[in-house]
Amino acid sequence: MRISRWHSMGLGMLLFSLVAQSALAFSDSGGSSPSSFPFVGEVAGKNVHLRAGFSKNYRSLRKLEIGEKVVVLDESQGWYKITVPRSYKCWVHQQFVTAGQEGMGTVSANAVNLRPTPSAYYFPVGQVDAGTPVTILSEKGDWFEIVAPPEIPAWVEKTMLKNVGTVEQMSLELARASETATRNYNAILTEKTRVAEERIEDIGLENELSAAMEAYSTLVTESSRIQAPLPLAPLQEIHGTLTRVSSAAHDPGLKQRATLHSQNVGRKLAYVEKLDQSRAILTDLKSGLTENESEYRLNVDKVKDPELDPPKAKGNDFETGWLEKGFDIRKAVPYYRLVKGGRVLALVASRKYDLKKFVNMKIAVRGEHKTAAGVEAKRSDILWIKNLEVIGGRQQPKGS
Repeated sequence: MRISRWHSMGLGMLLFSLVAQSALAFSDSGGSSPSSFPFVGEVAGKNVHLRAGFSKNYRSLRKLEIGEKVVVLDESQGWYKITVPRSYKCWVHQQFVTAGQEGMGTVSANAVNLRPTPSAYYFPVGQVDAGTPVTILSEKGDWFEIVAPPEIPAWVEKTMLKNVGTVEQMSLELARASETATRNYNAILTEKTRVAEERIEDIGLENELSAAMEAYSTLVTESSRIQAPLPLAPLQEIHGTLTRVSSAAHDPGLKQRATLHSQNVGRKLAYVEKLDQSRAILTDLKSGLTENESEYRLNVDKVKDPELDPPKAKGNDFETGWLEKGFDIRKAVPYYRLVKGGRVLALVASRKYDLKKFVNMKIAVRGEHKTAAGVEAKRSDILWIKNLEVIGGRQQPKGS
């Protein structure tokens, strides 16, 4: 059976019952004088040893505190035999106890040794027989910790006790002392339970810490192998686990280790997060540059396409065509014309450009249309070129 909680209520009732029974038994013995047995003794010294026999050679069961009251049963060779204080515990091997409900048990054999520790190394402090009920407080290995039975022999030096009255006179105070001892005992057991529960929680947190650091080590090794940055999501999960362990741990050593690991992984996480943000920014920039580059190339292709003419209109807009040289027979003077698709777009002239250099080239021109009477009767205006740009190579002259 595994003891999972302390049964303080049952223990308190048992202690009170034992004290009450002892008081009745002692009062029935007829001893009313302070010098007769039993009587109530008060510890008069500090760190007084309670021993398993009437000699300093016997093992100390515990130390009595100054002012503590005990019931004195007998005297031998300068020692008082007393009822064992309720705050004393002892140990019994599990094979001799049948565990029951509510932390109670029953001794299953005769002359079962009660030990001061959960070990058979030391001499026993007493014995119990089959059928004896015991209150089980805890367990350790193959041993049960129990409330010490009142019949365990317990001795203290006579000079360390002073007589303070009969059991009958002190019964109420003894009951109060027993109640106080029970409360103190329960407080100690409650604290032990809390510490034990915290230790169980810390064991689980210790396992989580180890698993998180193992996962982090694997993550670093794999990223180094493939020469890639640490992945963000697993790193965030590991850091979250370390932070939670650091916050929840009870043991100072565990808390410190978890905090240090959390800080180290946190610094790496901050770097990876910034790196991830930088990659996102670069991706956006690259996407934008790609879109701009596509638009730029499209515009360049439009400009470079020799077959794509600017809008045709009179005034200051560009006109495109091939520059050809003509000759006015009547006036015996040369002239130039802009031709496209076998059709003359305009006669052209320029004070800015030497047009003979651009004969048989495809050009884009912009200028002003002005009347020129007497120059080729079929055309009444001339395009005076202000801007000229070559957009095509030379063509073979007609008739060549």
